[in-house]
Amino acid sequence: MFYSRKGRKFCLVFSAVLLAVTGTGMAFAPHYAVFLVLRFLVGAASSGLGMSSYILMMECVGSQYRNRALVGLCVAYAIGYSLLALFAWAIPDWRHLQLSISTWIILFILYYFVISESPRWLHGSGRGKECEQLLRRIARINGKTYPENVTIEIDNSIHLITLSNGKTREPNVVDTVRTPNLRKKSFILNYEWFVVAYVYYGLTLNAVSLGKNPYMAFVYSTAVEVPAALITGFLLKICGRRLSTVSSMFVGGVCCLVTALPFLQRM
Repeated sequence: MFYSRKGRKFCLVFSAVLLAVTGTGMAFAPHYAVFLVLRFLVGAASSGLGMSSYILMMECVGSQYRNRALVGLCVAYAIGYSLLALFAWAIPDWRHLQLSISTWIILFILYYFVISESPRWLHGSGRGKECEQLLRRIARINGKTYPENVTIEIDNSIHLITLSNGKTREPNVVDTVRTPNLRKKSFILNYEWFVVAYVYYGLTLNAVSLGKNPYMAFVYSTAVEVPAALITGFLLKICGRRLSTVSSMFVGGVCCLVTALPFLQRM
């Protein structure tokens, strides 16, 4: 709801500033209770930064380029994750490490003056004139000619839900579970996200226990995401979303089961 009301760009910059402030504050936490509160805010800010940047990217990129844009985002995430091990190796004290990886994020505030708002959000918010101005600017930067016969029409009623009594209302999060079909799909996707996050972070955070060098073990476990992202992008283009999702979950589950076999535990 926050992203829908305030816009993608504002939420991205706000989340980045919040992440910089709370992340820096963690380095000076006087006791564990303060650390936990700040860590909770860091998690909320990082999630907001990730979602707002992803949404902004998807809404500014044409459908034929979204696959490549998503792969680029995943590759950048994996490279940044790998570099964290280098920082941890160079700065062993956790307070100094936390400070070194948090303070520079404040530079993200410059994004407010560099990037543009999502044209889709502007259109959906009824700001048709700003949307047209932005589209003209995008066309000029890309060396294209904006078609003069195209006009931006705003019809806010298409976003409203018509009730049985004829009245209309704004959609809300409850609508995702209002009908049997939506309840089934919402449950499946939310459960999938829960499982993926649970296994992904469990494996990644436990990677330091693999091998003698915890830093290199962490690098190996994160750097492997680069070819994984490239392969996934290829599968999405060839096989589509549903088959790629099912096959990835199946292969990942089989690999987790294989690594848990007793004879591998003794190796």
